[in-house]
Amino acid sequence: RIEPFADFSHNKPPRPFQNSKSPWELSNSSTELNRDAMEATPAQLLHKSPYMNLPAHKVDVLARIGFSARASVYALIGWFGALVALGIGGKLMDSHVALREILKKPFGSLFLFALGLGLFAYAIWRFLQAWRDYDGHGTDAKGLLVRTGYLFGGLIHLMLGFSAINMIFHLARTSESPGGNEKKVAGWVLGIQFGEWLLVAIAIGVFIFAAATIYNAMTGKFARELRLPKKREWLLHVCKFGLVARGIVFAVVGWLFLNAALHSNSNEAAGLGGVWRFLAHLPFSQIIVAVISAGLLAFSIYGFTEATYRRPVK
Repeated sequence: RIEPFADFSHNKPPRPFQNSKSPWELSNSSTELNRDAMEATPAQLLHKSPYMNLPAHKVDVLARIGFSARASVYALIGWFGALVALGIGGKLMDSHVALREILKKPFGSLFLFALGLGLFAYAIWRFLQAWRDYDGHGTDAKGLLVRTGYLFGGLIHLMLGFSAINMIFHLARTSESPGGNEKKVAGWVLGIQFGEWLLVAIAIGVFIFAAATIYNAMTGKFARELRLPKKREWLLHVCKFGLVARGIVFAVVGWLFLNAALHSNSNEAAGLGGVWRFLAHLPFSQIIVAVISAGLLAFSIYGFTEATYRRPVK
């Protein structure tokens, strides 16, 4: 039975766009979004970019691939150095020579291509680490210095990854001489105004990095990022030895750049190849080369340990 004057308003279907914004309101909100985008600084836009906000599990995969790639390069350098020290062949080499050695082996192009991609992954990880501060270094002077170091580490490995790919596909001409890239950088710096002072600053930066590497090794701070099971804790001693050896290598690189600045001679600047030549002229050079080679092998083990046992990125 239907009552007269019954109210059916509550059963009426909603009108189209009843709960939506009007075209005028939509236009206003779009204008506000555009204004926000225009007023945002480049850093704010980069911070909101999807490329700088990868999911944590994807960043974690990038990091582990990158650690493995870098460790592979150091393993090769340390292995050939150890052969030289033992007098059974091999040769002292830097990263670029090590990559060329890979290319000479069976399936070398395939392995070198994979290694180049791995070095790109490491570079991207360092860029993200510098920008997103996954390790919580903060924005004070010390934290910014560490994050700037990550940025430069990313650039170096980006160039090394390009060198690996370039050796296969010959995309661009590169220097074949030992330490050619370091000499080019030093020559360019010395060619600008106050270049000697800038090169001194670069050398000091390398010294600081070397000292920080050795300090983190001796104090065990590097172990904070590792999640080693009890039966694998012996790896900490190997990792410590590897980090100290790498710190010594960078200290020598800093010394070579400092000499280049003091003598205004870019030919004195060098990377790992120059370090080997420097060590070869020291007393007891064979023992020293053997120790540093073993240290670089230990550093490669540290890299593989990071790839396996580093705490997940959050």
